Amino acid sequence: MANSSISGLTALAGALADADLIEIVDDPGGTPLSRSATLTQVGTNVAAQLVSSATFTPTLTTTGTDFDSVTLDPAAGGRYIRIDDLVHFQLVMSTDAVTIGSATGNVIIGGLPITSVASSGATADGNSAVAIAVSAGWAGENPIAARVSANDTTIALRFRATVTGGDAPTVVADVATGANANNITISGTYVAA
Repeated sequence: MANSSISGLTALAGALADADLIEIVDDPGGTPLSRSATLTQVGTNVAAQLVSSATFTPTLTTTGTDFDSVTLDPAAGGRYIRIDDLVHFQLVMSTDAVTIGSATGNVIIGGLPITSVASSGATADGNSAVAIAVSAGWAGENPIAARVSANDTTIALRFRATVTGGDAPTVVADVATGANANNITISGTYVAA
């Protein structure tokens, strides 16, 4: 095997095993050294770079002047998993108190842990539709549609006044101020920046 090139070696006839060795070049930009690594080592390293997961805390906020204060129910929270450039998330949120104050703008959920990709051209590919499973306890229209906003860490909330009508942004007047209000459960997938 001495003085053999990799392409000159005999091809593996069977399946790869976790303990099989792969030749790697360590520090190719500096002082390159040939080393070996097991498939398990390579797989663990690649998975750590391509997959991550954690929890996050969603926030109820606006696109304009924010609420004076928002107290989330203690059960509010979210979880995500990132695989390469795809982020899948789930969140549950409800509020125990909201002081609207001079809040303006459209109501959004903030706190997504990873920024979404920017839109390019007419495709608006940075905006990703996500699903609302539960929406109840709002003062006005309950949100029934949502999308992750392009190049952002927020989810735009939308409602429909009629089943066949167009949708419109959820606004500050739709937000309830009491306990156990503004309940929403959302899950979806978007492309990370």
